[in-house]
Amino acid sequence: MRNEFCSLAFARAVFAEFLATLIFVFLGVGSALNWSSALPTVLQISIAFGLAIGTLVQTFGHVSGAHINPAVTVAFLLGSHISILRALFYIIAQLVGAIAGAGIIHAVAPVNVRGNLAINAVSTMCITMRNEFCSLAFARAVFAEFLATLIFVFFGIGSALKWGELNPNEPGPNVLQISLAFGLAIGTLVQTFGHVSGAHINPAVTVAFLLGSHISILRALFYIIAQLVGAIAGAGIIYAVAPTKVHGNLAINEVNSGNSGLALVVELLLTFQLVLCIFASTDDRRTDNVGSPALSIGLSVTLGHLLGIYFTGCSMNPARSLGPAAITGIFKDQ
Repeated sequence: MRNEFCSLAFARAVFAEFLATLIFVFLGVGSALNWSSALPTVLQISIAFGLAIGTLVQTFGHVSGAHINPAVTVAFLLGSHISILRALFYIIAQLVGAIAGAGIIHAVAPVNVRGNLAINAVSTMCITMRNEFCSLAFARAVFAEFLATLIFVFFGIGSALKWGELNPNEPGPNVLQISLAFGLAIGTLVQTFGHVSGAHINPAVTVAFLLGSHISILRALFYIIAQLVGAIAGAGIIYAVAPTKVHGNLAINEVNSGNSGLALVVELLLTFQLVLCIFASTDDRRTDNVGSPALSIGLSVTLGHLLGIYFTGCSMNPARSLGPAAITGIFKDQ
């Protein structure tokens, strides 16, 4: 995944999705406007959209596959034809390209022609997403997720390295020490960034909030990208500053007991209790004494590690697993 992300072909493919979607929206929406000289018919609009897609698939198919549609990208992801990293970047590029294409046709078409830009029935949602995307609060929240995940991975992974190699007379970190480090890191970061972004710091938590309709799909996508990039950056920093004989494989998550199926079940249970604790601790409908959500969530992470380390090294967080794996290039049990 690291090699894919750093390749020129990957950058070209993502840009191709952006440009193809921009052109598709520009030409397709443009064909459906209220042109006074001759109002377009349904057949005319349909042919315009179809010709646009056909032309763009022929043009960009060899570069990116020419998905030009998040639904197509998700289908390819579920069919294991593309990686989750490529899918996420494709969808972001497609959404940004669509907004850019609509913006261009809005700028060049006469006011009496463009109307509502032939928007679909979900126009209210689109306007809301555009306003959210263009806000400073959104940018701050995405950056907060990046920075918080970077710090979390740096301290969490750093606590689990082979520090005993520096002095044979001193034992390396034990399970309790590592568990407390991860829990304290999460608790501190939730307290620090919670008011900015909600401090998810975990794609699994972000997906849970999305499914619970607490955040928009746009925010969820940008949060997950920020978390994955932040995790890779945090793992890269600890890899660079720790001595070679200490950093080893960066405490990557791997099956330590049982098989992959058992490890998956354990990770699902550990992540479930974490997400359940987060939802319970942040539920506005509760009238009892909730206490400190940051403390509760931090202790939930600590609890998960006290057991999970024996099975998988304890992830509960796809970003925590991806960061060290991307830096070391070890994806055996990822």
